[in-house]
Amino acid sequence: MVKMSLHRRFISILYVILTCVVCGGLLLLSSENARTQTDNSPRAELSATIPVNPSLVHDNRDIKFGDFAWQTFVALNWPADCQTGLPLQEQIGQAHDKARVWEFYHFPEDVFQSDGEKPELQPIVPPQCLGFNGNQSVDQDLRLTEFASEPTIESEKLKSTDHLHIFSRGQEPLIDRAGNYILNEIRMNPVEVNQIVDSGWYSDKNLQGFNNTDNLFQLACSAKEPNGTFPQTPDHLNVPCKVNTWMGAIEIKASWMVLPDSKVLPDGSSAPDKYYTTKRTFNVTTPENKTEKTTVPVALVGFHIMQKTSQQGWIWATFEHNNNAPDNASLPASRDQKHYNLYSSECTENCQVNTPYVKKPYLWRQDFPHAVTTTVTGVEEQTPSQITRLVSIPKFAQSLNEKWQKKLATSVWRNYQLIGVQWLENPYDPYNLAEVGGRGVTPLRLANVTLEPYVQIDEKGNSCITCHTLAKLRDKKTYADFSFLLLPNQDNFNQ
Repeated sequence: MVKMSLHRRFISILYVILTCVVCGGLLLLSSENARTQTDNSPRAELSATIPVNPSLVHDNRDIKFGDFAWQTFVALNWPADCQTGLPLQEQIGQAHDKARVWEFYHFPEDVFQSDGEKPELQPIVPPQCLGFNGNQSVDQDLRLTEFASEPTIESEKLKSTDHLHIFSRGQEPLIDRAGNYILNEIRMNPVEVNQIVDSGWYSDKNLQGFNNTDNLFQLACSAKEPNGTFPQTPDHLNVPCKVNTWMGAIEIKASWMVLPDSKVLPDGSSAPDKYYTTKRTFNVTTPENKTEKTTVPVALVGFHIMQKTSQQGWIWATFEHNNNAPDNASLPASRDQKHYNLYSSECTENCQVNTPYVKKPYLWRQDFPHAVTTTVTGVEEQTPSQITRLVSIPKFAQSLNEKWQKKLATSVWRNYQLIGVQWLENPYDPYNLAEVGGRGVTPLRLANVTLEPYVQIDEKGNSCITCHTLAKLRDKKTYADFSFLLLPNQDNFNQ
């Protein structure tokens, strides 16, 4: 973990400052950004302010939630000041060497201690800020699969219904076409961290009073103004919002492609010209069965956002780099058409799409590519995955991508795209799975190929909400408000 030797009091001051800046609108915005929309055609307004609710301007709900997703993505990826973690005055396309706002957010491992004791939180220091005011050097909590912090799903132990399906695949690491593991990490915004710490929810004993009838566990929603609806008392017993704060809880999953030291991509281009790049330092297991610390350059290839609002409860949005994988319905005839990080049209062996060929043990060597395993014959490189997108990017997202990418045309962020957004039509009844009169998952399917490559069983894909409905507290019965982070060690989930 990257830490600064600062006191807890400084964190509280920092969060108060952040609250004032975002809520009070103290960020200097251009006249264009401050302009009020007067029609139903969304403008791509670049702003460092994270929106608290979707705009009510749009009649089309897809556009409304998609535009909200893009606004959040831009604000989270705004360059930030190393001393405060607050957005800089530069635009998102400037200050390429600066850390992003979300990179100052805490890891779940910071909050949930193995002994259940209250965490002594220190500010996170991104790699770009090392050495700033004596900041210490780094450890990052990185994973080889999205599900490393989520339950191991064993299909034979699940009761599948017409309303709730979970696929058992997804535990294996993803290998890019260069032969490296795709790494991923999870972050929690200050609102969620503060609520958990202040409520004592880092300890199981302080979660025992919750139930699924008259005392649902709920993380904080955003402020009711502007554009909020919930809570609506007494009709819905304060569901989904029992607590409203200036910003709702946000959870982020980011996925990274490991780069060679030269940062030159297989197609000969420079990664920093196309990707947001930085470094990550973490522990690995070598073929000699030793644990070592390694630091590698990485490029952002996936970004998944869960954000709790007072208008719609949780909203899921997922983004990817546009060079990740082709649509399964329109595969390229040759590599000359486009280079993909996770697919090759020239594949001749182990080419079944969306199938894991990776083998245990998952080891790391110092030479590039790093992903290896050991067999009876010695050390072998891991087999690259062959990934395609089975659920096509919807047309509304393609339209929004065109608008936002045009606005981001002078930066690497022009190469990122919204894959989709998912929400509940009836967030006040979030666990009612009935097809008629139930919670209403919209749309039914959403997946990020860098985080859930192998759960794409068919063109129906998978659902973020369906998966997160399984999140429970330690009693394995009480819903955890769609967050797996409240039970970070779910080894006994299915027992």
